[in-house]
Amino acid sequence: MSTNNKTAFIVLLMASLGWLQASSQWTQSGTGGTGKITTLNNVGIGTANPAVQLHVVGEGVISESGSAEGGRFSIRNPSKTGVATNNWTLYNMTAPYVAGVHFWRYSGTAPVVSQGAAMIIADNGNVGIGTGSTTSPAGQLHVVGDGIISQFNSAEGGRISIRNTTKAGSDVTNWTIYNMTAPYSKGLHFWRYSSTGANLGDAVVFNDDGSVKIGAVTTPNVAGYKLYVDQGILTEKVKIAVAGSVQWADHVFYKNYQLLPLEKVEEFIRQNKHLPNVPSAEEMVKEGNDLGKTDAKLLEKIEELTLYMIELKKENTEMKNIMKKHLKKSGCHEKE
Repeated sequence: MSTNNKTAFIVLLMASLGWLQASSQWTQSGTGGTGKITTLNNVGIGTANPAVQLHVVGEGVISESGSAEGGRFSIRNPSKTGVATNNWTLYNMTAPYVAGVHFWRYSGTAPVVSQGAAMIIADNGNVGIGTGSTTSPAGQLHVVGDGIISQFNSAEGGRISIRNTTKAGSDVTNWTIYNMTAPYSKGLHFWRYSSTGANLGDAVVFNDDGSVKIGAVTTPNVAGYKLYVDQGILTEKVKIAVAGSVQWADHVFYKNYQLLPLEKVEEFIRQNKHLPNVPSAEEMVKEGNDLGKTDAKLLEKIEELTLYMIELKKENTEMKNIMKKHLKKSGCHEKE
Protein backbone atom coordinates (compact mmCIF):
# COMPACT_ATOMS: atom_id res chain seq x y z
CA MET A 1 0.00 0.00 0.00
CA SER A 2 1.40 3.34 -0.99
CA THR A 3 2.10 6.06 1.51
CA ASN A 4 -0.79 8.21 0.17
CA ASN A 5 -3.25 5.31 0.42
CA LYS A 6 -2.13 4.64 4.00
CA THR A 7 -2.70 8.26 4.94
CA ALA A 8 -6.19 8.32 3.40
CA PHE A 9 -7.14 5.10 5.18
CA ILE A 10 -6.00 6.49 8.56
CA VAL A 11 -8.02 9.70 8.06
CA LEU A 12 -11.15 7.74 7.07
CA LEU A 13 -10.73 5.43 10.07
CA MET A 14 -10.39 8.36 12.48
CA ALA A 15 -13.48 10.06 11.01
CA SER A 16 -15.49 6.85 11.32
CA LEU A 17 -14.44 6.45 14.94
CA GLY A 18 -15.48 10.07 15.66
CA TRP A 19 -18.90 9.54 14.05
CA LEU A 20 -19.45 6.34 15.99
CA GLN A 21 -18.55 8.12 19.22
CA ALA A 22 -20.93 10.97 18.47
CA SER A 23 -23.73 8.76 17.14
CA SER A 24 -23.55 6.59 20.26
CA GLN A 25 -25.32 9.49 22.04
CA TRP A 26 -28.41 8.96 19.81
CA THR A 27 -30.92 6.10 19.77
CA GLN A 28 -32.87 5.13 16.68
CA SER A 29 -36.12 3.16 16.82
CA GLY A 30 -38.87 2.32 14.35
CA THR A 31 -38.84 2.73 10.60
CA GLY A 32 -40.55 4.85 7.98
CA GLY A 33 -43.07 7.39 9.25
CA THR A 34 -42.86 5.97 12.77
CA GLY A 35 -39.09 6.17 13.06
CA LYS A 36 -37.56 8.14 15.94
CA ILE A 37 -34.08 9.39 16.78
CA THR A 38 -33.69 10.37 20.44
CA THR A 39 -30.97 11.52 22.82
CA LEU A 40 -30.76 12.28 26.54
CA ASN A 41 -28.21 15.04 25.99
CA ASN A 42 -28.69 18.73 25.24
CA VAL A 43 -29.04 19.49 21.54
CA GLY A 44 -27.51 22.62 20.07
CA ILE A 45 -28.42 24.13 16.68
CA GLY A 46 -26.05 26.92 15.76
CA THR A 47 -24.13 26.49 19.01
CA ALA A 48 -21.46 24.05 20.24
CA ASN A 49 -22.47 24.51 23.88
CA PRO A 50 -26.24 24.00 24.27
CA ALA A 51 -27.39 25.29 27.67
CA VAL A 52 -30.73 23.44 27.66
CA GLN A 53 -32.25 20.38 26.00
CA LEU A 54 -32.84 22.36 22.78
CA HIS A 55 -30.75 25.49 22.30
CA VAL A 56 -31.16 27.33 18.97
CA VAL A 57 -28.93 30.23 17.93
CA GLY A 58 -30.20 31.95 14.82
CA GLU A 59 -33.66 32.52 13.38
CA GLY A 60 -35.38 30.10 15.77
CA VAL A 61 -37.60 27.09 15.29
CA ILE A 62 -40.21 26.75 12.54
CA SER A 63 -43.24 24.47 12.78
CA GLU A 64 -45.14 24.22 9.52
CA SER A 65 -48.32 22.36 8.59
CA GLY A 66 -50.60 22.82 5.61
CA SER A 67 -53.81 22.36 7.62
CA ALA A 68 -56.37 24.77 9.11
CA GLU A 69 -54.60 24.44 12.47
CA GLY A 70 -51.19 25.19 10.89
CA GLY A 71 -47.85 24.92 12.64
CA ARG A 72 -47.90 24.45 16.38
CA PHE A 73 -45.85 24.30 19.56
CA SER A 74 -46.92 22.51 22.75
CA ILE A 75 -45.80 23.38 26.28
CA ARG A 76 -46.64 20.60 28.71
CA ASN A 77 -46.56 19.99 32.46
CA PRO A 78 -47.37 16.33 33.20
CA SER A 79 -47.50 17.01 36.95
CA LYS A 80 -50.92 18.57 36.32
CA THR A 81 -53.58 15.86 36.29
CA GLY A 82 -57.32 15.44 35.85
CA VAL A 83 -59.14 18.42 34.39
CA ALA A 84 -56.17 20.73 34.97
CA THR A 85 -54.59 22.25 31.86
CA ASN A 86 -51.32 20.36 31.48
CA ASN A 87 -50.84 21.24 27.82
CA TRP A 88 -50.83 24.67 26.19
CA THR A 89 -50.54 24.52 22.39
CA LEU A 90 -49.91 27.52 20.14
CA TYR A 91 -51.37 27.26 16.63
CA ASN A 92 -51.04 29.49 13.57
CA MET A 93 -54.59 28.95 12.32
CA THR A 94 -56.66 29.90 9.31
CA ALA A 95 -60.31 29.40 8.21
CA PRO A 96 -62.65 28.08 9.51
CA TYR A 97 -60.91 29.48 12.59
CA VAL A 98 -59.97 33.15 13.03
CA ALA A 99 -56.75 33.69 11.10
CA GLY A 100 -54.00 34.23 13.66
CA VAL A 101 -52.13 32.74 16.61
CA HIS A 102 -54.32 30.71 18.98
CA PHE A 103 -53.49 29.67 22.55
CA TRP A 104 -55.37 26.39 23.13
CA ARG A 105 -55.63 24.39 26.35
CA TYR A 106 -55.85 20.64 26.86
CA SER A 107 -56.58 18.68 30.02
CA GLY A 108 -54.40 16.02 31.56
CA THR A 109 -57.14 13.39 31.30
CA ALA A 110 -57.00 10.36 29.01
CA PRO A 111 -58.28 10.79 26.38
CA VAL A 112 -57.13 14.40 26.21
CA VAL A 113 -59.99 16.93 26.34
CA SER A 114 -59.72 20.26 24.52
CA GLN A 115 -60.66 23.20 26.74
CA GLY A 116 -60.72 25.60 23.81
CA ALA A 117 -58.86 28.77 22.94
CA ALA A 118 -58.01 30.97 25.92
CA MET A 119 -56.63 33.79 23.78
CA ILE A 120 -56.11 34.61 20.12
CA ILE A 121 -53.95 37.19 18.38
CA ALA A 122 -55.61 37.81 15.02
CA ASP A 123 -53.55 38.53 11.92
CA ASN A 124 -54.83 42.15 12.00
CA GLY A 125 -53.26 42.62 15.45
CA ASN A 126 -56.50 42.48 17.47
CA VAL A 127 -56.37 40.39 20.65
CA GLY A 128 -59.30 38.32 21.90
CA ILE A 129 -59.53 36.86 25.40
CA GLY A 130 -62.44 34.50 25.93
CA THR A 131 -63.83 35.28 22.45
CA GLY A 132 -63.38 31.70 21.19
CA SER A 133 -61.52 30.46 18.14
CA THR A 134 -64.11 31.39 15.48
CA THR A 135 -65.15 34.91 16.59
CA SER A 136 -62.90 37.75 15.45
CA PRO A 137 -61.94 40.29 18.18
CA ALA A 138 -63.93 43.49 17.53
CA GLY A 139 -61.14 45.79 18.73
CA GLN A 140 -57.46 45.80 19.60
CA LEU A 141 -58.42 44.16 22.91
CA HIS A 142 -61.72 42.29 23.13
CA VAL A 143 -62.45 40.56 26.45
CA VAL A 144 -65.41 38.26 27.04
CA GLY A 145 -65.82 37.26 30.68
CA ASP A 146 -64.75 38.86 33.95
CA GLY A 147 -62.76 41.65 32.26
CA ILE A 148 -59.35 43.08 33.10
CA ILE A 149 -57.81 43.42 36.55
CA SER A 150 -55.24 46.10 37.36
CA GLN A 151 -53.71 45.78 40.82
CA PHE A 152 -51.18 48.08 42.47
CA ASN A 153 -50.41 48.18 46.18
CA SER A 154 -50.34 51.94 46.69
CA ALA A 155 -52.73 54.69 47.78
CA GLU A 156 -53.69 55.16 44.12
CA GLY A 157 -54.27 51.41 43.60
CA GLY A 158 -54.99 49.71 40.29
CA ARG A 159 -55.64 51.98 37.33
CA ILE A 160 -56.83 52.08 33.72
CA SER A 161 -55.94 54.97 31.36
CA ILE A 162 -57.94 56.03 28.28
CA ARG A 163 -56.03 58.45 26.03
CA ASN A 164 -56.69 60.59 22.96
CA THR A 165 -53.42 61.98 21.59
CA THR A 166 -55.19 64.22 19.04
CA LYS A 167 -56.06 66.56 21.91
CA ALA A 168 -53.39 69.15 22.71
CA GLY A 169 -52.50 71.97 25.10
CA SER A 170 -54.73 72.20 28.16
CA ASP A 171 -57.22 69.68 26.73
CA VAL A 172 -57.81 66.51 28.70
CA THR A 173 -55.85 63.92 26.71
CA ASN A 174 -55.83 61.24 29.40
CA TRP A 175 -58.59 59.98 31.67
CA THR A 176 -57.29 57.59 34.35
CA ILE A 177 -59.55 55.57 36.64
CA TYR A 178 -58.02 54.70 40.04
CA ASN A 179 -59.22 52.46 42.89
CA MET A 180 -57.92 54.69 45.70
CA THR A 181 -57.57 54.53 49.45
CA ALA A 182 -56.30 56.88 52.20
CA PRO A 183 -55.16 59.64 52.13
CA TYR A 184 -57.67 59.94 49.27
CA SER A 185 -61.34 59.14 49.78
CA LYS A 186 -61.80 55.40 49.39
CA GLY A 187 -63.41 54.65 46.06
CA LEU A 188 -63.20 54.81 42.28
CA HIS A 189 -61.67 58.12 41.09
CA PHE A 190 -61.86 59.52 37.55
CA TRP A 191 -58.80 61.79 37.16
CA ARG A 192 -57.92 64.03 34.22
CA TYR A 193 -54.51 64.89 32.77
CA SER A 194 -53.52 67.37 30.06
CA SER A 195 -51.22 66.67 27.11
CA THR A 196 -48.33 68.08 29.17
CA GLY A 197 -49.05 65.64 32.00
CA ALA A 198 -50.57 68.29 34.29
CA ASN A 199 -53.00 66.83 36.81
CA LEU A 200 -56.39 68.52 36.31
CA GLY A 201 -57.88 66.76 39.32
CA ASP A 202 -60.90 64.61 40.08
CA ALA A 203 -63.96 64.84 37.87
CA VAL A 204 -66.06 62.10 39.48
CA VAL A 205 -65.62 59.91 42.57
CA PHE A 206 -67.67 56.79 43.29
CA ASN A 207 -67.07 56.28 47.02
CA ASP A 208 -66.93 52.79 48.51
CA ASP A 209 -70.07 53.58 50.56
CA GLY A 210 -72.04 54.07 47.33
CA SER A 211 -72.10 57.88 47.38
CA VAL A 212 -71.02 59.93 44.35
CA LYS A 213 -69.15 63.24 44.17
CA ILE A 214 -68.98 65.30 40.98
CA GLY A 215 -66.45 68.11 40.97
CA ALA A 216 -64.12 69.20 43.77
CA VAL A 217 -63.57 66.52 46.40
CA THR A 218 -62.57 69.02 49.12
CA THR A 219 -66.22 69.48 50.06
CA PRO A 220 -68.14 69.94 53.31
CA ASN A 221 -69.35 66.85 55.11
CA VAL A 222 -71.84 65.08 52.84
CA ALA A 223 -72.47 62.08 55.09
CA GLY A 224 -75.96 60.69 54.66
CA TYR A 225 -76.24 61.82 51.03
CA LYS A 226 -75.67 59.76 47.87
CA LEU A 227 -74.83 62.56 45.41
CA TYR A 228 -72.80 65.76 45.80
CA VAL A 229 -72.37 68.10 42.81
CA ASP A 230 -69.91 70.99 42.95
CA GLN A 231 -70.98 74.28 41.30
CA GLY A 232 -74.60 73.20 40.84
CA ILE A 233 -76.89 71.38 38.45
CA LEU A 234 -78.67 72.76 35.38
CA THR A 235 -81.82 70.84 34.56
CA GLU A 236 -85.25 71.45 33.06
CA LYS A 237 -87.11 69.40 35.63
CA VAL A 238 -86.67 68.20 39.22
CA LYS A 239 -89.03 65.76 40.91
CA ILE A 240 -88.66 65.12 44.63
CA ALA A 241 -90.26 62.01 46.04
CA VAL A 242 -92.24 62.34 49.29
CA ALA A 243 -91.85 59.30 51.55
CA GLY A 244 -95.32 59.58 53.12
CA SER A 245 -98.21 61.89 53.97
CA VAL A 246 -96.63 62.81 57.33
CA GLN A 247 -93.84 64.54 55.38
CA TRP A 248 -96.37 66.97 53.86
CA ALA A 249 -98.24 69.84 55.57
CA ASP A 250 -101.92 68.83 55.48
CA HIS A 251 -101.80 68.29 59.27
CA VAL A 252 -102.33 72.07 59.62
CA PHE A 253 -106.00 71.55 58.72
CA TYR A 254 -106.58 68.85 61.35
CA LYS A 255 -108.92 69.85 64.21
CA ASN A 256 -106.29 69.20 66.86
CA TYR A 257 -103.67 71.45 65.19
CA GLN A 258 -102.53 74.20 67.57
CA LEU A 259 -102.39 77.42 65.56
CA LEU A 260 -100.26 80.04 67.29
CA PRO A 261 -102.04 83.31 68.03
CA LEU A 262 -100.75 86.15 65.86
CA GLU A 263 -99.47 87.90 68.98
CA LYS A 264 -97.20 84.92 69.67
CA VAL A 265 -96.04 84.88 66.06
CA GLU A 266 -95.21 88.57 66.27
CA GLU A 267 -93.24 88.08 69.47
CA PHE A 268 -91.28 85.14 67.97
CA ILE A 269 -90.39 87.13 64.84
CA ARG A 270 -89.22 90.07 66.93
CA GLN A 271 -86.90 87.84 68.98
CA ASN A 272 -85.61 85.41 66.32
CA LYS A 273 -85.93 87.28 63.01
CA HIS A 274 -87.57 84.32 61.24
CA LEU A 275 -90.90 82.45 61.29
CA PRO A 276 -91.62 79.78 63.92
CA ASN A 277 -90.72 76.22 62.88
CA VAL A 278 -88.68 77.49 59.91
CA PRO A 279 -84.84 77.15 59.79
CA SER A 280 -82.85 80.34 60.23
CA ALA A 281 -80.38 81.62 57.62
CA GLU A 282 -77.51 80.32 59.78
CA GLU A 283 -79.06 76.84 59.90
CA MET A 284 -79.55 76.86 56.12
CA VAL A 285 -75.88 77.73 55.55
CA LYS A 286 -74.73 75.02 57.95
CA GLU A 287 -77.11 72.19 56.99
CA GLY A 288 -78.07 73.14 53.45
CA ASN A 289 -81.50 73.54 51.88
CA ASP A 290 -83.48 70.30 51.86
CA LEU A 291 -85.94 71.15 49.08
CA GLY A 292 -88.51 68.56 50.14
CA LYS A 293 -88.58 69.75 53.75
CA THR A 294 -88.41 73.42 52.77
CA ASP A 295 -91.36 73.06 50.39
CA ALA A 296 -93.35 71.33 53.13
CA LYS A 297 -92.53 74.14 55.61
CA LEU A 298 -93.49 76.83 53.12
CA LEU A 299 -96.80 75.08 52.46
CA GLU A 300 -97.33 74.80 56.23
CA LYS A 301 -96.96 78.58 56.54
CA ILE A 302 -99.29 79.18 53.58
CA GLU A 303 -101.90 76.91 55.16
CA GLU A 304 -101.49 78.68 58.55
CA LEU A 305 -101.85 82.01 56.77
CA THR A 306 -105.06 80.70 55.17
CA LEU A 307 -106.44 79.79 58.60
CA TYR A 308 -105.54 83.26 59.93
CA MET A 309 -107.39 84.84 56.99
CA ILE A 310 -110.44 82.64 57.61
CA GLU A 311 -110.44 83.71 61.26
CA LEU A 312 -110.09 87.36 60.28
CA LYS A 313 -112.94 86.95 57.77
CA LYS A 314 -115.15 85.50 60.52
CA GLU A 315 -114.21 88.32 62.92
CA ASN A 316 -114.87 90.90 60.21
CA THR A 317 -118.28 89.39 59.41
CA GLU A 318 -119.17 89.29 63.10
CA MET A 319 -118.19 92.94 63.55
CA LYS A 320 -120.32 93.93 60.56
CA ASN A 321 -123.35 92.16 62.03
CA ILE A 322 -122.83 93.90 65.38
CA MET A 323 -122.58 97.29 63.67
CA LYS A 324 -125.80 96.66 61.72
CA LYS A 325 -127.67 95.85 64.90
CA HIS A 326 -126.27 98.93 66.60
CA LEU A 327 -127.21 101.20 63.70
CA LYS A 328 -130.70 99.73 63.55
CA LYS A 329 -131.29 100.44 67.23
CA SER A 330 -130.02 103.99 66.93
CA GLY A 331 -132.27 104.68 63.93
CA CYS A 332 -129.35 105.22 61.57
CA HIS A 333 -129.23 103.67 58.16
CA GLU A 334 -126.22 101.89 56.82
CA LYS A 335 -124.77 103.54 53.76
CA GLU A 336 -125.11 101.57 50.60
